[in-house]
Amino acid sequence: MIRRPPRSTPKPSSAASDVYKRQGDRAAAYGDAYVNHKRIADMWSVIFGQEVTVKQVLLCMIALKTARLVHDSHEDSWVDICGYAGLGGEIDGKG
Repeated sequence: MIRRPPRSTPKPSSAASDVYKRQGDRAAAYGDAYVNHKRIADMWSVIFGQEVTVKQVLLCMIALKTARLVHDSHEDSWVDICGYAGLGGEIDGKG
């Protein structure tokens, strides 16, 4: 029988818990998250010449962070992915 080492328990400062702290920091710097990402979607719509939704912006940002992780792993990218995914869950259906 092969025994696997026990999985480590995430520290309180793990990526998931950092998301909650950063949400407040970013809200102060950038304003309401939905409004900010809607602004990005509107700008990308002009650049690409077709409608871009907030959901698409979030998916693209997750893809960007994932592409960076392929090169090298940084906790900040994991935290950002958690944040974009959480925001996507909150705003799903708004656009």
